[in-house]
Amino acid sequence: MTDRILVKDKLNGLFSQAFYDGSYHDSTGFRTAASEEAALSFYELTGHRLSNWCQLHGDFKDATKRAIFEPYPHWSELYDSCRRIVQSHSELKTEWWGEVTAAKLMGDAMTVLRERHHMQVPKWWLPIMRQLREKKEVR
Repeated sequence: MTDRILVKDKLNGLFSQAFYDGSYHDSTGFRTAASEEAALSFYELTGHRLSNWCQLHGDFKDATKRAIFEPYPHWSELYDSCRRIVQSHSELKTEWWGEVTAAKLMGDAMTVLRERHHMQVPKWWLPIMRQLREKKEVR
């Protein structure tokens, strides 16, 4: 018999900030602690699919890509929605069943973002959520 893994255990310490403004680095060019925590939180929530945190914030080496990049404007609301969902599932003692649970949490966060903030998820959100749903991984 295996021990139950809960969302609370799997995502413990993530989405811990009261607010994340979407900043990538400070005025001196260094990544902030808030950005590091947010990057780790989204990385874990998305089943380790967000390995290019810098590119989500427009930090490209290619000048053309940098010039045409349009930043996602609702990071604080997305972070808040994810924080609320992780907290709710933690309080409900939801079991962690791998990527299927990650997809469920992403879907729930998307609903909160729409209903509470009247905003849409970034364009990379849905493809990642679909990939996670296709997996049948259990713990």
